[in-house]
Amino acid sequence: MKILIADDSQLNIKLVSDILKSYGEIVSVSDGFQAITEFQSALKNKNPFYLICLDIEMPYLDGISTLFSIRDLEKQENIKQS
Repeated sequence: MKILIADDSQLNIKLVSDILKSYGEIVSVSDGFQAITEFQSALKNKNPFYLICLDIEMPYLDGISTLFSIRDLEKQENIKQS
């Protein structure tokens, strides 16, 4: 399982990564724009993320806006939301 963690705190990324690392490959980024870029890249490479953990307050693009953007990309790609 591929997991994306988006948080501007390296400590939080480490904590969440340590909890989830036994479940799959971890990719971490520090802001919402990077999260969207990683999400798009994963879709393009046909290796999507199965879990995305978003911090609500991040620089440049917050977690809520990032989530809305990811959901829009899923709709464009006809990916069923669950």
